[in-house]
Amino acid sequence: MVTEPADPQIDYWADDLDEELVEAGMDAPQAKAFARAFQLGMTRALQHCATKEDLRYEMDKLRAEMHREIGSLRDEMHREIASVRGEIGALRDEVHREIDQLRADIDRRFRVLYWILGVGFGGMFALMAAILVRL
Repeated sequence: MVTEPADPQIDYWADDLDEELVEAGMDAPQAKAFARAFQLGMTRALQHCATKEDLRYEMDKLRAEMHREIGSLRDEMHREIASVRGEIGALRDEVHREIDQLRADIDRRFRVLYWILGVGFGGMFALMAAILVRL
């Protein structure tokens, strides 16, 4: 037994269907049975179709999930950026240490060069003084 469908849209579609079927040449009992079958079929079909509210609910769920995922990705991005900044800071410190070490090495080499030049020129002046004294 078919009950009256709860959806007013189906009632609207089926209101005059049996009368129109009789006018089209169908017997009255057949037209009534066909109209009831139409109502039942549409009721079942609409039960399997999503309503605007269903779609809106699903869309809101997906939107909330997307926002959670975006937040999670944003947090992960901030962690990665902090990690990269830390690595850059460590590399910067290492480069500064190496530059300071190279400067110290260059300063040491210049001091050795100054000492060698000082001893060399001092020896040369002593030799020239000795030669001049002999003359």
